[in-house]
Amino acid sequence: MKSLAICTFAVLLLALVPGAAAVDVTMYEWDLNVDGVLYSAGGSGYPAGVDLTGFDPSTGLGVIAVRVNKPGTHTVLGFFDAEIDEVINTYFNEFGDTHGSPAPGQVWEIDEPGYVYGNIHDNFIGMTLDNTNGVPASFPDDVSMATGWHQFTLGDGQAATILFSLSMTPPSSGFYLLHTDPESSATIYLQSSLAIEPVSVPEFPTLALPLITLIGLLFTVGAVQRMK
Repeated sequence: MKSLAICTFAVLLLALVPGAAAVDVTMYEWDLNVDGVLYSAGGSGYPAGVDLTGFDPSTGLGVIAVRVNKPGTHTVLGFFDAEIDEVINTYFNEFGDTHGSPAPGQVWEIDEPGYVYGNIHDNFIGMTLDNTNGVPASFPDDVSMATGWHQFTLGDGQAATILFSLSMTPPSSGFYLLHTDPESSATIYLQSSLAIEPVSVPEFPTLALPLITLIGLLFTVGAVQRMK
């Protein structure tokens, strides 16, 4: 009886402690912009280089990978409009922030998504993210975030991998964006990375040379025999 009473008390205590319940995170909208072509959540026709296997579109948490391998100048951006505990405390009590300094070529923006005053989605479509925070802690509202890489160049034989990572755990280093619900004491962290690497060329099979040599010898022998 005593252990049952203790367990019951613990459950009631957890229910009364703010933040003890699981935070409800939902992704209202997310989009990708790859060289001016917009790919919207739930749509079809993502390019072959987009990998969504590590991303949960319902919560918006996880990792999106975009691979580009065409020589030239490229821009790859991601836009994310998430809600934290919307049913409990609305979606317009939240604010954004940044941590660290962006890398060269990295762009970002935090803003109201455009239903009231924000221009982040227009800037995202136009590839003109303005590196500003329109929803600071002093002016909470509906928060959306966008980041990515503007006009990076690939040469012949190069490929780029761009990652968009969204998590409830802060990254250990680097530049990232924050979307915080103060009433839920919860934050979504958005970080992006760009890696440019040489495209690996398959090595010529080592067994191919002896095989080609053998075929050449057989062809030569056959030709000599026909001449006789």
